[in-house]
Amino acid sequence: MSSPVISVSRLKRSFKSGTGEVTVLKDISLTVSQGEFVAVMGASGSGKSTLLNVLGGLLSPDEGSVVVDGRDIGSMSDAALTVYRRDRVGFIFQMFNLVGTLSVEENILLPSLAGGRRVSAAALDAMIERVGLSHRRHAMPDTLSGGEQQR
Repeated sequence: MSSPVISVSRLKRSFKSGTGEVTVLKDISLTVSQGEFVAVMGASGSGKSTLLNVLGGLLSPDEGSVVVDGRDIGSMSDAALTVYRRDRVGFIFQMFNLVGTLSVEENILLPSLAGGRRVSAAALDAMIERVGLSHRRHAMPDTLSGGEQQR
């Protein structure tokens, strides 16, 4: 049996609130195997986004361990987390965070350019086609629908 892709053990994450502290995640454990599909569901304020932000390396755990692809992301340096987020994690935020002065194509290429990697024309074409935006590849973000911006 292969190792899990994601292994979370006894995760705790809190935030300061006024003069106190609010614990959003308490004693969370989770294992995800390769090929498994997981949906995170819950009421507003239940910690879904916080959990995903910890898994994505955007927030660090207060307690517990978070291991992704065999690497404990809770103990990574800022530089290692930057590489992890750039190369291993994809997020679709509620606010799309597209660069308004860049076209669809340029926004897609931005992470690769920031990482110093070249994307072939064929790979770019395949990415744009896969998300159904071939006809919009030169459009600016403010001309896209919400669904197009997410894609």
